[in-house]
Amino acid sequence: MAKHYTDLQNNIIELWIAGKSRREIADALAVSGQNTGRFVFEGFLPHHKRLRAQRLAALATEQRTILLYEAPHKLLATLNDLAAAFGGVRPLTICRELTKLHEEIWITTLEQARLRYAETTPKGEFVLVLAGAVPADKVVETVTLEDAAKQALALGKKKKLPASEAAKRLAKATGHSKSAIYKTMQEIQINWRNIEIL
Repeated sequence: MAKHYTDLQNNIIELWIAGKSRREIADALAVSGQNTGRFVFEGFLPHHKRLRAQRLAALATEQRTILLYEAPHKLLATLNDLAAAFGGVRPLTICRELTKLHEEIWITTLEQARLRYAETTPKGEFVLVLAGAVPADKVVETVTLEDAAKQALALGKKKKLPASEAAKRLAKATGHSKSAIYKTMQEIQINWRNIEIL
C-alpha cells in the first residue's frame, strides 16, 4: 500500500511505495537483457477472460518492452495466453524472487518458458519482461522450416507426442504453418530411411 506525506506550506510531497512496485520494476528491467530505452509497465493482466483478451490484443503490437507481474499459481496460464497472442518466439526474461535468496533470472522465449512451467511448479513472485513487437517491415524469419521440422521431430521423440501435435507446437513457436512443418518432418524421415538403406 502506498503511503504519502504532504507539507504544502513548504512545497514538500513524499511518496513511499511498498512491495514490488518500489524497486522490482527497475531491477527487472536492468537485468533483463531486453531493450531498456522505452518500456511500459502493465502490472497484472485482467482476470476476466474478455478483458484479458482485449488487453493482450492491444499489447500484441506494442513495440516498447513490456513488464508484467504474475503470481506462481497463474504463471502457466499467463504464459500460454502470451504465447498465443504474441507467438512463442517472442523473447522473454523471467525474473523470480528478485533481491531475495532464491533469485532467478532466465532469458528465454515464451514457448520455452511455457514448456518449462508445464512440467515444473512455479514458486515465488514473478516479474515478466517481454521484448516489444518487431515492426512488420522489419520482421525476419529466425527459424527455417527445416530447423522447425527437426525440432518438432526431437520434441515428439522426447515427449512421446504424435507428429501432428509436435508440428502444432512448433508452428506456434516459430510462425511456420503446422502443415508445412508436418510435411517437412515426413520428408526428413524419408531421407533418414534412405540413408539407412544405403
